[in-house]
Amino acid sequence: MRQGEHAGITGVTFGSDGQTLVGVLYLARGGAPKPTALLLHGCPGLEQNRDLAAALRDRGWNALVFHYRGCWGSGGPRPSAAP
Repeated sequence: MRQGEHAGITGVTFGSDGQTLVGVLYLARGGAPKPTALLLHGCPGLEQNRDLAAALRDRGWNALVFHYRGCWGSGGPRPSAAP
């Protein structure tokens, strides 16, 4: 693969209100700019939408799936259920 081309997945971290969140970025093939989908999973840690992220990547989209605060290595307190 030439420099600047992508296809696959890579781990990512980013800050949110002083906490470090972790996730996975699915990168579509090619070096040109691509649309990117942000996939939010259901109950923290249960469904991560990896199958949907891979399908988007295979169709030319980038997809970011991240873990909520306090889940699967992301910093901060685990979110509580709404009252």
